[in-house]
Amino acid sequence: MAGDAGKATDAVKREEGAGGKLEIILAFAFGSVFSLVLLALAFFVRDPTDLAVFVTRVVMALAAAGIGAVLPGLLHVEIKSIPGVAVRGSGALALGALVYLVNPPALVQHSKQVRSALFDVQFALARGNTDWAAGKLQEISRLLPNCPDVTYLQGIVSRQRGQLDIAKHYFDAVSSAAATAEPCFVAVAPAEIAYQRALLADLQGDAARASTEIEMVLRTATPGTTLYGDALYERGRLRLLLAMQAMARDEPAWSRDAAQIESDFRAFLDGSWPGIDHKHWAKYHLACLHAHLAGSDLASPRAEQARQWAAAFFLISPA
Repeated sequence: MAGDAGKATDAVKREEGAGGKLEIILAFAFGSVFSLVLLALAFFVRDPTDLAVFVTRVVMALAAAGIGAVLPGLLHVEIKSIPGVAVRGSGALALGALVYLVNPPALVQHSKQVRSALFDVQFALARGNTDWAAGKLQEISRLLPNCPDVTYLQGIVSRQRGQLDIAKHYFDAVSSAAATAEPCFVAVAPAEIAYQRALLADLQGDAARASTEIEMVLRTATPGTTLYGDALYERGRLRLLLAMQAMARDEPAWSRDAAQIESDFRAFLDGSWPGIDHKHWAKYHLACLHAHLAGSDLASPRAEQARQWAAAFFLISPA
């Protein structure tokens, strides 16, 4: 009788063990299948409704619990972030609760709001509304204190305000972070940083350093872009400025750069640059170039070219 009882007990244990294994296998299969389904939905459904987000979170939490049932180790979670509710769990239940309570849609929404605010700042800077942009950047920097995107825009704000030393500090910080820090939203290209440093150096009266920075922009920027067009214009303008400074020092050799200066401005005028509306200033600078080359000889071909470029400038120059 004792032997029969032992055999019966062993059979029950084997059945319970087999049933437990089957439950784990089914839980893991459920979790894996629904994880793959939700992964596919994430790629194909770009703007889910609130109900879809809620259902997805519930199913994902259950799927995570199913997968967690076969993972080794012990996970214990105690959550008190919900007012009046304390959530405690261990193992697969803890993993499911953790997945459900973490709210990626809220994080994504926060990211979209900050990205939208940064675009608003750029628009405000383009319209010259520097004070509003500065205030908005202060708000964003409290949320993202180490974001290179924010630091870069703070440098532009400081430059437009005439705070040149502060602007240099910001641009130096962005240059240092570019090699190590991850961008918050869109990585600031080295060419964009170099362009801002060139404008800053020009305001500080260092045309030579500004010209060096512009050369770096032209080496790294994509041809045909607005940045490339702006850099091409600035190189011609800076070369003209340096040439006029050389002329003031009675260095006649400055005229050897005239061909390069004219080439830059002509390339700028011939190009199609999105968003650029200051081509008339290139014609003004070409008029200045030829006027200086003509000197006092008002009947020379240079003087005639100067008059033609000046006429073109006044013809299209905005009122």
